[in-house]
Amino acid sequence: MYEHHGHHSHCPRYRRSSAIMTTSGIKDSPMRRLFYLIDITVIGLLYFALDAATNAIAFSRNFRVDIIVSTLVKCVFLVFIWFWLQMRGDSVAVLGLKKPSNWLRSILFGVTAAAIIFIAVYLLERCGFRRDLSAFAPFKGNLELTLYQLGGVIIGAGFGEEYLFRGFLFQRLAMLFGGSKLGWGMACLIQAALFGFAHAYQNPLGMLLTGLIGLTMGLVFLGTRRNLWAPIIAHTLYDTARMVGFYLYGLPPW
Repeated sequence: MYEHHGHHSHCPRYRRSSAIMTTSGIKDSPMRRLFYLIDITVIGLLYFALDAATNAIAFSRNFRVDIIVSTLVKCVFLVFIWFWLQMRGDSVAVLGLKKPSNWLRSILFGVTAAAIIFIAVYLLERCGFRRDLSAFAPFKGNLELTLYQLGGVIIGAGFGEEYLFRGFLFQRLAMLFGGSKLGWGMACLIQAALFGFAHAYQNPLGMLLTGLIGLTMGLVFLGTRRNLWAPIIAHTLYDTARMVGFYLYGLPPW
C-alpha cells in the first residue's frame, strides 16, 4: 500500500513516520484494540456532529441547496474516512468494499433484501406503525426536487451509510471485540443501534424501525462474506423505491 523506503525488506510494517501509528504494525492486542476504539470514537462523533450541523443550518430554505450541500459534506466525510484508513495502514477492502466473489449472488441478495424490507415496512405502516416522515412531505408531486434527492440518496445513503455503518463501524467494532464470531455478532447489534440513533428525527418508533433495517443490512453483509456491495444495492433500491412513493403518494401509509 505504501512505498517502502530503505533496503531492509524484513523490517516491521511501519511505512510512515513513527508519529503515525498503524493498526497493522501493532503486535500488542490491547494496544491494537485501543486504536480501534479511537477510530470508532473519532469517526462516529464526527459523523453525528456533521449531521447535526447540516440539519441545523438553513440555506435560504432552499431544499435543492440543502440537498447539494448535505451530499457534498457526506462526500468529504467519506473521503476523510478513506484518508483515515490510509493513515492506519488499511484500505477500503478491509471494510468489505471490494469486488465480490460472485456478483450475481450479491445482486440477488441485495434485490431480495430490498424487497423484503420494503414489503415489511409497507405492511407495518398500513397496520399503524407511524414514524415522523414530515421531512419528506415536500417531495410529493415535485419531480425536480425528487430527482435532486435521489442523487443524494444514492451517494449519501445507499453508498455512504453502508460505507460508514456496515463498513467502517461494523469492522472496527468487530475487531475491537476480538474479531471472533461473537465479536462480529456484537458488532452487528451495535452498528444497527447506531444506525437507528442516526435517524432520531423520525421519532422513537422510527429509530427502532431503522435500527431493524440496519440489523438486516448487517446480516446481508455477513451473509455475503462481509462484502459491502449487497447492502449497498439493497439500501439504494429500498431508498429509491421510498422516494418514488413520496413523489407519487406523499407520506405513508399509501
